[in-house]
Amino acid sequence: MRRFGLFVCAFLAVVGVSAAEEEEIRVRCGITSAGKSAYAEIVVLPEWAPKGARRFLEMVDGGLLDGAALFRAVPNFLTQFGIPATKEGREWCNAGKIEDDADQHRPFKKGYLSFAGSGPNSRSCQMFVTTGDKTGLGKALWERPFGYVTKETYRVVEKINAEYGDMPPWGKGPEQGKIHQQGYAYLKKEFPRLDYLKKCHRVQVSRRRDASEFNRVQFSMEMLQNGASGAFTVEVRPDWAPRGAARFNELVDEMFFDQTRIFRVVPGFVVQWGISGDPSKNHKHSNIKDDKVTHSNKRGTISFASAGPNTRTTQLFINLVDNARLDGMGFSPIGHVVDGMDVVDKIFAGYREKPDQGRIQSQGNAYLKKQFPKLSYIQHASKVSAPMVEEKGKGATGEKKTKKRGQLKASSSDRPVVKTNSSTESPSRGFEMSMAFLICVAGLSMCVWGANKLTSGKDGKIIAGGRRARHHRYSQVASQH
Repeated sequence: MRRFGLFVCAFLAVVGVSAAEEEEIRVRCGITSAGKSAYAEIVVLPEWAPKGARRFLEMVDGGLLDGAALFRAVPNFLTQFGIPATKEGREWCNAGKIEDDADQHRPFKKGYLSFAGSGPNSRSCQMFVTTGDKTGLGKALWERPFGYVTKETYRVVEKINAEYGDMPPWGKGPEQGKIHQQGYAYLKKEFPRLDYLKKCHRVQVSRRRDASEFNRVQFSMEMLQNGASGAFTVEVRPDWAPRGAARFNELVDEMFFDQTRIFRVVPGFVVQWGISGDPSKNHKHSNIKDDKVTHSNKRGTISFASAGPNTRTTQLFINLVDNARLDGMGFSPIGHVVDGMDVVDKIFAGYREKPDQGRIQSQGNAYLKKQFPKLSYIQHASKVSAPMVEEKGKGATGEKKTKKRGQLKASSSDRPVVKTNSSTESPSRGFEMSMAFLICVAGLSMCVWGANKLTSGKDGKIIAGGRRARHHRYSQVASQH
């Protein structure tokens, strides 16, 4: 038995190490100025600008940046590129614009990448990398960084030929209009010493996930009990539920939750929100597939509501108590409250489940303000830095537990619904692997003990419901014609 325990623990530890690693999104681009083997490596950060990052990766995967000209190079300002070498590529770019990303108030630094534009929601394929820190960039709606060139490879960017300087009217470099009309024959003839990208491709860089790498989101609350204000912070855990965590971060980046009312509060069970106060936003998000349940719905955890399998959209709930019976119904927590659970407990509960979800969808805050004026609401939700070491004290799940709510009536709307049937299941594989890995690290003796302790448990079955640029070159960086 002891040997078997060692084997099981060692096996789970290896798997646990694999599960604790993640893929970081990086792209390598060769540049003609840098020699045969040199390249610039770009770290892509969708959390900075999800739409911009998505378009960039589409271009990389589609080969649209291969052979692209670095047609605008202004020292201590920027290097601009992104007009494809082929006619088909240029037509593709001209046909599809992308919406602007939300302002993350992130100042530009040397080596940052962003798309260029000529007005709101005008970004297509042209982008730039900054070559100075004080560029004045970021004031235009479309100037949102989506990644950066690593410090180790930035020297390649510094070698890009800048002899032709800025584009007209600020310089005598290539004209964007002529590139589109005449293609690269114009560049080869008039600007023979321009530098070009070679091939851009993704690279896989595994990294060990550290607790400090999980992003955190702070919710600033208004109209709590007695009209008070407050805030609570959620740590997002993609290792628990990758699809749900990605959708949650997407909604935060879009400021979807701002001014959103907490329309359902069931004491001893959950608080629920996620229908926008602006009706025009309530049907823009498609359903996402379910994540495997790897963590229990304990007090303070946050999960998406749903109306059935693979129906999660924008509604979420925070568990006010340990609701383990929700685990068996497929509600996979995407994170947990790490600070301010006392604020969550102060969310106004006087209306309970009276607000009608259908009317919120169609009428938004106008309906809620008139019929339910005392509802607590989210003033703003934004990403914040996570501390390197978790502060000690009462956590979201460490406070006194209250009595669980009994069975709920069934509903087809987005709401947690408890099923009457139950089944016996073993604990989730992800949880076992994580626990086994931690035990193995503690030492051989603890590993044997941990292997002997791994047992099956019972989880109940349950469900929760869901459904202008000035004439100055620094402000003209986003100019694309």
